Amino acid sequence: MATNVNTQVLSFYRGADVNFNFTPVTATDITGWTLAFTISDYPQQTPVVLTVADGSITRVSASAGTFTVPLTRDQTSALTNSGYVFDIWRINSGSYERLAGGKLSIDPPEFLPVPQV
Repeated sequence: MATNVNTQVLSFYRGADVNFNFTPVTATDITGWTLAFTISDYPQQTPVVLTVADGSITRVSASAGTFTVPLTRDQTSALTNSGYVFDIWRINSGSYERLAGGKLSIDPPEFLPVPQV
């Protein structure tokens, strides 16, 4: 999966349900691949703060290499820093490789004003 791994920036509001859609630069068949999406404080560092395992990642079109990674409200609420890094990994036996990654920017939720009576 060819991509510039250092230029991607994902952002969302803390406490939101979000879905990140990924499409490779060149169509790559990911049928049979085991994927993982990780979030950590520093690039390629442990400990990993959050992992979305393969069973939660939806292949939109495996033959084209497109997939969606969901984060739930509980998961995004637990991310307390304003910035992290993310990585997408292929973790099949014998094919452990970083496919993509970048920065993850978390915005505080915006609260609507309370109506005046």
